Amino acid sequence: MFAARAQENTAYYTDRKAYLLDADAVEKLAEKHVRILTGKAIVAESLLDTAVLLLDEEAEIILVPEGCSCVKGDVCLDQKLVRRYGKKLLITGNVTDAQTGVAAALEYLQVIGKAMIPESELETFESVCESCSEVTTYKGKLLRDIGELAVDQKLLEAAKELTVADCGCIKVVEDVTAEQIKDRLFLKDCGAVECAEELQGILRLQSDGVGAFSGKEAAQGAENSTGEADGKVTKISAMKYVM
Repeated sequence: MFAARAQENTAYYTDRKAYLLDADAVEKLAEKHVRILTGKAIVAESLLDTAVLLLDEEAEIILVPEGCSCVKGDVCLDQKLVRRYGKKLLITGNVTDAQTGVAAALEYLQVIGKAMIPESELETFESVCESCSEVTTYKGKLLRDIGELAVDQKLLEAAKELTVADCGCIKVVEDVTAEQIKDRLFLKDCGAVECAEELQGILRLQSDGVGAFSGKEAAQGAENSTGEADGKVTKISAMKYVM
């Protein structure tokens, strides 16, 4: 659609990635002497010679190899993805998770963004992945992007090992002990953790990128400071998740 509507001898700017994957569209843009101003372009390898005529010299060009599918946005590396796009993938966003055994079935993989995968899949992932801006691993079951999460004994027993990532607030229930947490609960890039003071030491050792830790007394003090005594407290929770 863009190629048909683009005006001749005109430059177009985008602050996003430019995708030059369709042969007819790229050829039509070149015939119109269109210029595409972008910091990063995803280009089919077979169209490179024509595509460079459209791009600024400073644009970063990422080539999509012949027979490789370009997958836009964030994805989970699972069987459904492979059935849809095939075994040769270039992913322009992030890999948010990876199903066991899927990486081993791939023939080619390139990830423009970041990847978060099970620790057990790391060796296989690295052997097939040509490049990835950053790879992090997690242990056991993964819970992520949750506004508020309550961690209790039942959750820890069900998960065996649990990694919580990108969550706003984690509240460890009072009956959870240090022994139950040790080598079982791992935290990554979470906003705040509320737990008993005796649990903070072990949680700090098993966490990365946590904004703040607070004990029960600190949490109560924070509530009082918001004006709870005069009845003017407004509590907001984007999401609450309890297993």
